[in-house]
Amino acid sequence: MDQGNNDEFMGTLTVPTSGSYDYAYRYSWNGAPWLYADLDGTNNGYDPAQAGDLTVQVLAGTKKLLITEIVVTPTAGEFVEFYNPNPDSVDLSDYYVTDATHASSGTYYYQVVEGGGGGGTYSDFNARFPDGAMIAPGEYQTIALDGDSIFFDEYGVLPTYELYEDSTNFANDVPDMREAVPGSINGQGGLTNGDEVVIMYYWDGASDLVKDVDYLLYNSGSPVPNNEAVDKTGVAIDGPDPGTDSTMYLPDTPIANQVSAVNHGYGFSVHRTDFAEGTQVMTGGNGITGADETSEDLNNTFTNNSVPSPNAPWQEPLPPGVFLMEDFEGGGLPTGWAATSNGVGWLIGDSASLSSTYWLIPDHTIFGGRRRNLDQGRFIDAGSRLGGVRLRSVRLRRCRSRLGLDCFPCR
Repeated sequence: MDQGNNDEFMGTLTVPTSGSYDYAYRYSWNGAPWLYADLDGTNNGYDPAQAGDLTVQVLAGTKKLLITEIVVTPTAGEFVEFYNPNPDSVDLSDYYVTDATHASSGTYYYQVVEGGGGGGTYSDFNARFPDGAMIAPGEYQTIALDGDSIFFDEYGVLPTYELYEDSTNFANDVPDMREAVPGSINGQGGLTNGDEVVIMYYWDGASDLVKDVDYLLYNSGSPVPNNEAVDKTGVAIDGPDPGTDSTMYLPDTPIANQVSAVNHGYGFSVHRTDFAEGTQVMTGGNGITGADETSEDLNNTFTNNSVPSPNAPWQEPLPPGVFLMEDFEGGGLPTGWAATSNGVGWLIGDSASLSSTYWLIPDHTIFGGRRRNLDQGRFIDAGSRLGGVRLRSVRLRRCRSRLGLDCFPCR
């Protein structure tokens, strides 16, 4: 800006992340040597003591989160898990999670800006996180869809939130999700066992448009899109902001080109294995970072044969036919489990609540993992084919598995 002998120059600073920075400017006139400008206004070079101070804070609604795991059956075990891949904590106050899409009635989650958006009936929900809820960098959090006490009975760990208050007088009650609009949870909600969509989105409460945070479409037995898919291309909507002008969404991926994750069977989960979101288009979309969240190749970035691990990372399963076999005395028990002897038997359990029953188990007993046989409705011992004597089993914490103990004669 020409101000006579006091010309003013403007520049743009781009910083890699939030934090506090010192800054100064350098400039060159017609190819002359660079001059450095700090706060003292003299031509004496750069002095750190005269640097400008810049503090950058990233607003709550500018952070990408990832849906990392869902369980749709059994009902008592239903949950949605998400993860913070950012180096900073994220304020979740204006983040939402929903499965409320009903194409035949024209009901979609983004209508929340008009006071709609579905949920509250037919097990659909449109939920907002508790005010002031935070997720730390690298943290996994879980929403239990059927109550925290039932969730704890199922997995042995507490969820971070429950969709609605289950009224069980549970001693360790976790925070409830809020309704996106009045009646959008209504004391119910869950995920369909067959085909559905789970969407995390952000809305500041005033803008015309919501921002997609993550989008998980799942289908039974097939990666083709289902009738819960959403395409906001060309949708114009007017939210509660001042004025009556509508704002139009950018193109989403056409429904015919969207790809579903393949749904899981009983005892398993749909679990994210690719945190880079595969071939998702990262620009020109309606996502919170500008990505097209509906373009992710979900059949490649999620697996459906994972053991549930709420609030914890995905663990790659053992290949078919491979079993974990450990010496009972060798300390090979799962993390958090312990075994001690009273001279006549062994005490086995988790470190928080060991069983009071000692089992008469010979030294060097081998234990192996067990999996539910879905067709027979019973448990099969990994090592039973070796002809050992099967002893009683105990439930493993944090997963839908059991620890089977098999005694094998010395040969």
